[in-house]
Amino acid sequence: MPKRYDVTIKGEPGEVLRSAFSDVTVRQAAGVTVLSADLDQAALHGLLGRVADLGLELVGVSLGAGPAPPRGSNRR
Repeated sequence: MPKRYDVTIKGEPGEVLRSAFSDVTVRQAAGVTVLSADLDQAALHGLLGRVADLGLELVGVSLGAGPAPPRGSNRR
C-alpha cells in the first residue's frame, strides 16, 4: 500500500531538477528541496535511485503526514 514519503535533498530546485522529478511534488525549503509523493516500497527505491543517479546529496527520507499533493504540482 502506498504511503506518502518526503525525500529531502540538498540545494534549491532549478528547472532541470523540476523536470527530472515532474512526476512528484517539488517544494523548496531553506537550502533544501523536498520531493513528495505517495509511493510503495519499489517506487520509493526507484525515486532514491534517481536521486543517486543525478549525484544529488540526500539529506533525509521521512513519512509525510496525510496524502501527498497531486503529482506534477511543482510548488515553490
